[in-house]
Amino acid sequence: MHRYRAELFDDGTGCYETITFEAADTATALERLAPVVTGKRAELWEDGQFLCTLKEEEDAQGVWKLG
Repeated sequence: MHRYRAELFDDGTGCYETITFEAADTATALERLAPVVTGKRAELWEDGQFLCTLKEEEDAQGVWKLG
């Protein structure tokens, strides 16, 4: 199991939230974040290593842009 950390930013309100959890792999971690990241920008970390940024596409609900 890997330890994941998601840093969530709500660009519209300035809110910030950190979620930590364990998952077997990155695909499972992304599935767990799907209902949480809606409308927010996030950074995903695995075992202390930065993986990527996530942002939901405005016109395609449930589709993320990875950076």
